[in-house]
Amino acid sequence: MPKTVSIFAFFIFLLTFSLARAEVTICTEINSVPFTITTPGKYCLKQNLVNTTDPAPSFLAGAIEIESHNVTVDLNGFSLTNDLAGPANRMNGIVAFHAQNVTVRNGHIEGFSTAVLLGGLFAERSTVENIRANNSNYRGMFVVGKDSVIRNNHVTNAGPGDMDSESTGITLVFGENSVIEGNVVSSISESASAYGIAVGYGASVSVRDNSVFGIRDATQKNGISVVSITRAEISRNRLLNTSPGDAGIADLGFSSQIGCFGNAISGFAPATSGCDVSVGDTVF
Repeated sequence: MPKTVSIFAFFIFLLTFSLARAEVTICTEINSVPFTITTPGKYCLKQNLVNTTDPAPSFLAGAIEIESHNVTVDLNGFSLTNDLAGPANRMNGIVAFHAQNVTVRNGHIEGFSTAVLLGGLFAERSTVENIRANNSNYRGMFVVGKDSVIRNNHVTNAGPGDMDSESTGITLVFGENSVIEGNVVSSISESASAYGIAVGYGASVSVRDNSVFGIRDATQKNGISVVSITRAEISRNRLLNTSPGDAGIADLGFSSQIGCFGNAISGFAPATSGCDVSVGDTVF
């Protein structure tokens, strides 16, 4: 018994030590919001932050705005929360426009119009990882640009807002050579269209190992949708809906070479629509 206790205590020590080391300390602290980043570097939170600023009528304002290439924002496990949450809310959580090589990671973003919004004309190489995005009016994450990665995030309760009829958990646009993997998306609702994961306008995209639940209330409800995509691998996703939905995996138009492999689908009908190749999908 003493030996067992000793081994257990040592394991707890190692776990605690690794968690402590995971915290980013060498960084520029974001100590209040709104906060604008204009130079490259690593930025982080060292406390929970609450937004109380109303950006109306702007639709593109962010509690944290990134105006530089080569920026990492590490929430360090802390929360960025909007105190003005509600269907008329216009403030976004973290926003970057026309920026390359931007990373957002490791924390909780609550109650914004869109939790993470990375895009613009020259945007590319964006990474969003380990973010919990809750209670967004429209989208949990909206990323524009090639060579992007959206992974290991948890998006819940997106929509409905009062200025759009479409809500998504995760959206990727013009994301050539990009990956969406290991995310959990649940409870997406809107009046017209609701999508767990939406991918549009690009080529060579992988959507894999995601879980999508509870796409509801909308006229059109899809677990994963693509539009104007050439060569997409959609594999090993779990798409489970409690209320009747439309196609679990759907090509909404102008796509080609869509491969669907090893997905588990329930509560959507049909299970897939627009897969050029379908191998090993399980429907129940």
